[in-house]
Amino acid sequence: MAQPQISASLLGYTYDPGVHAIRAIRGIPGAALLAETVDADFHIARAVVSPARNFALTISTAGDVRLVDWSSGAPSSTVLAGLARRPDFLIFSNSGLAAVAADSQSGQVQVITSLPASPAIQDVPLEGNPAPAAIAVNDDATIAMAFPDSVRLSGTALAPFSLPLPGAAALAFAPSGRDLLAVTGSGDLYVARNVENGANIQKLASDSRFSDVIAIQFSGDASSAFIASRAGIVSSVDLDTGGITALSCQCVPTALDRLAGADLFRLTGISRYPVLLFDGTPQQRRLWFVPAGDWRKAR
Repeated sequence: MAQPQISASLLGYTYDPGVHAIRAIRGIPGAALLAETVDADFHIARAVVSPARNFALTISTAGDVRLVDWSSGAPSSTVLAGLARRPDFLIFSNSGLAAVAADSQSGQVQVITSLPASPAIQDVPLEGNPAPAAIAVNDDATIAMAFPDSVRLSGTALAPFSLPLPGAAALAFAPSGRDLLAVTGSGDLYVARNVENGANIQKLASDSRFSDVIAIQFSGDASSAFIASRAGIVSSVDLDTGGITALSCQCVPTALDRLAGADLFRLTGISRYPVLLFDGTPQQRRLWFVPAGDWRKAR
């Protein structure tokens, strides 16, 4: 790994398409910079960094899926030969212990467990369903998959069953793994409590600001839902009262990826514009930016 250019605390990582590598974000919200790259020794076409911030699932420019692990110091990479090439989705569980890979063209869904030390891959049967519109995975490898008229749950120790949640466009498990958020393409927000034990499903809100959703996440204490839409609206919904607050980022979000801290998320990736961060801390929800300075030679 290249030597850090600044001696600042680590907020997280993001993919840098300019150098085909993973880059660190260092500093604090409001005073952060794009810093060193992770030297993976191959060109990366796409990367998803674990919430643990010490390894990533990547797709090389050749199309294979590789695990890049820098938890012990110098990065190492391992080809995950059992995974489909160039999957559309690579999604981590809340702690990064499990992940799911899905390919909409082939309809193949696969779960990866025992990350990062001993990755094991298992196919997830769709039982005649089309490719799911949205997927979430829990730390115990329970998977939620959205189909037109239901959300189907399955897991290694769980008999598959369906929840009557219509047309979900984004899903997220709570940090505890017992609750599930679902938002539809038209902006209906649902929470399913205790999904493994006769889920109690509640419709929390219906709001056009949730439509055309990019991603949804629970807050760190599971008291709120955060929703990012392609229209550039980031909404916070109180899961007890249904109260909504919203911010406009004047951007097109590409993610809602958790960084260091309970409720700090990356909204956009590296480009000629600043990287935008959303701080969901109660009473001071706001947007921060990371300058788009030229770090192309930081390797």
